[in-house]
Amino acid sequence: LAKLGRPSEAEPDMRREVELRKRFYGINHPWVASALGGLSGVLMDQGKLIDAEAAGREALGILARHLDAKPSDLLNNLELLDMILQREGRKMEAAHVATELISLQQKARDYSKNSDVAIQLGHSQWQLSELLAGQGRREQADQVLRGSLQVFAQAVHDFPSEPFLRQETAFTHRQLGTL
Repeated sequence: LAKLGRPSEAEPDMRREVELRKRFYGINHPWVASALGGLSGVLMDQGKLIDAEAAGREALGILARHLDAKPSDLLNNLELLDMILQREGRKMEAAHVATELISLQQKARDYSKNSDVAIQLGHSQWQLSELLAGQGRREQADQVLRGSLQVFAQAVHDFPSEPFLRQETAFTHRQLGTL
């Protein structure tokens, strides 16, 4: 339902899913975190940002206790928290979360030859540069955006059959001229 643009109808189902997983797997299981992440996204889509943030932080707390959790779950939940904080206007806190997200994405990229990880990392760096530029920190924004450009350029080299990466590289290069 959420993917069909009906998040208010999806919310009760997502809440039930969280409760069922907590009862079945225990409150600190990565699959509970996954359900909480889904609930957080649905709540964010409805503009219920305080509840979305709480669910997202609960998911991150669970994932932080599980070193065997999928890195993508942690990255996705951090990215969601970053978006929630930006919508709430909490730019400084969002910049901190974005920095943490980029650090984790860089580590994930070192262990993965996956174009999706490179794309996520490049986008996160681009978003952080936008936050920094909005705070008047142009020099830092420029440095972060140059890092994004390097990620995309390396990804084009690693994944030459991905046309999207060439577009992202060109777009990021143009953005450097606007800072």
